[in-house]
Amino acid sequence: MAALPRWLALEYSDRLALATCRLGMHGITKQIHLGCRRDDITHPPLAGFVALAQTQPQAKF
Repeated sequence: MAALPRWLALEYSDRLALATCRLGMHGITKQIHLGCRRDDITHPPLAGFVALAQTQPQAKF
């Protein structure tokens, strides 16, 4: 058992035997705040993370 973001579990569900379920009636909401230096925003791993995060749907409250 692991607590993963839904988007991450869904990304790997076609390659791994994963099942998803919501924890609690409304699930668990979490925000990630990211800060970086201006020169680092073009660093490929960081730029890739930001690009992926921007494609994810926003949580509804």
